[in-house]
Amino acid sequence: MSEDTTQVFSGRRPLPPNNSNGEENELPTTEIVGLLPRGTTDYLKVMNVHLFKDSWDTNKVEHHTDRYDSEKLIVRRGQPFYVQIDFHRPYDPKKDVFRLEYVIGRYPQENKGTYIPVPIVSEFRSGKWGAKIILKEDRSVRLSVQSSPKCIVGKFRMYIAVWTPYGIFRTNRNPATDTYILFNPWCEEDAVYLDNDKEREEYVLNDLGIIFHGNFNDIKTRSWNYGQFEDGILDACLFVMDKAQMDLSGRGNPVKISRVASAMINAKDDQGVIVGSWDNLYAYGVPPSAWTGSVDILLEYHSSGNPVQYGQCWVFAGVLNTCNHSPIDGHTFNFQFFCPHKKSCYKYFCTNSNGITGSKDVHIEKATGPLSGFILSRVCFSSWPVTNEEVQIKAGEYMGQLLEQASLHFFVSARINETNKVLAMQKSTVLHIPTVNLQVQGQKVVGSDMVVRVEFTNPLKETLYNIWIHLDGPGVIKPIRKMFRELPPNSTLTWEEVCRPWVPGSRKLMATLNCDALRHVYGELQLKIQKRQ
Repeated sequence: MSEDTTQVFSGRRPLPPNNSNGEENELPTTEIVGLLPRGTTDYLKVMNVHLFKDSWDTNKVEHHTDRYDSEKLIVRRGQPFYVQIDFHRPYDPKKDVFRLEYVIGRYPQENKGTYIPVPIVSEFRSGKWGAKIILKEDRSVRLSVQSSPKCIVGKFRMYIAVWTPYGIFRTNRNPATDTYILFNPWCEEDAVYLDNDKEREEYVLNDLGIIFHGNFNDIKTRSWNYGQFEDGILDACLFVMDKAQMDLSGRGNPVKISRVASAMINAKDDQGVIVGSWDNLYAYGVPPSAWTGSVDILLEYHSSGNPVQYGQCWVFAGVLNTCNHSPIDGHTFNFQFFCPHKKSCYKYFCTNSNGITGSKDVHIEKATGPLSGFILSRVCFSSWPVTNEEVQIKAGEYMGQLLEQASLHFFVSARINETNKVLAMQKSTVLHIPTVNLQVQGQKVVGSDMVVRVEFTNPLKETLYNIWIHLDGPGVIKPIRKMFRELPPNSTLTWEEVCRPWVPGSRKLMATLNCDALRHVYGELQLKIQKRQ
């Protein structure tokens, strides 16, 4: 072993930080301890490695990772998985010695958990790495490999090292054998263990959730695509940890990972995932209400390395849930945010002829049509002369200033002249927003073509311009968006897309519509996708 390699494994010398799962260096393929005689071929040679990593194979099914859209092996820590090795000749336990090695990041060190030698053992030891030979057939051996329930989570590189009289011979770097190791809510020794099947189904395997928004007494809901199983999301979540420069040795601790993920969701101060914006100006990005889930956001962040524009609190919550789902954590906190605006659109101070400003039965009611306006009425204290006053707030006054939540805050203050006592009251109301209509045509069967139809009718008395529609449906259609230049009053736009569902069971289609005049326009459709016979 060279001096540099010894330094890496022993950890006796100071090394640069090992804080990127994406960076790597290769282990030496040979560690010669003496001269290698010419023509020596008697030592064991690795010809092929099988990881049983297809979605229907034992490893992914038993580890509940079969829904990941990935060709890599994905397993959960603390639980055995299978590896088969093909040699150039039959394995002889009396003279042949080999082991597996797992490495993560650069500068791997055994005492940091970033270099893991896995010995061949007769029986597993609780909490320890080990590999048992469970089958010998011709030139192949099949191993049951157990990882530690406290090991680092992330993408490991795998090597096979063979001992010979002349030194150690190691397989070359092979990306096809890369192995993702995740937290394991099914393992009692794992810190994220959940003992309830329904909770594991909800907090780990569920890829759809509900975001609550609006007012505390007028709560609105919309579905959110966590998308933790989608292609590229696993690597994107690991990239978030890399971007935070979190040391790999700490990535076995779910508390530390959750804290880092929470800090990194907001772009402020640390170039995290999402740029927050509440000023209704989104010319350089996507309005927060346009997102249908976490997939587009995380993939864009991973691709560009730059914060994604824009988000608000419910977007932060949805993306954090994706990171805290099974890609890098074993469970989700399932945050539910109530999101009334922190800014008021208008402030009204109404004083009657007696100099008394009402503050007690402010009552706010919707006018006849959606988005058409409000009537603010006030009744004074019963101990004083009573007068009713109305202030009409027309839609034209606030439509250009509506923020993402499409809600209005009314503030009314009262001052009693005789006592100079000041009272105040506020009330929030959420506008009734039109919806996007979704329909499907065709067989709702995995692998069969299906047409998704999106419709929206403009309810306003003005033409809408630069209308963006986002369409999403986990397991049914990949996130997609399209722009329509204009839509006159009372006109209907129609958009059709062909899709081919790949996940059976209960699914949802979701669509959002955004333009300068309308925000938070949303629609969804529940589907039941059948398995292919």
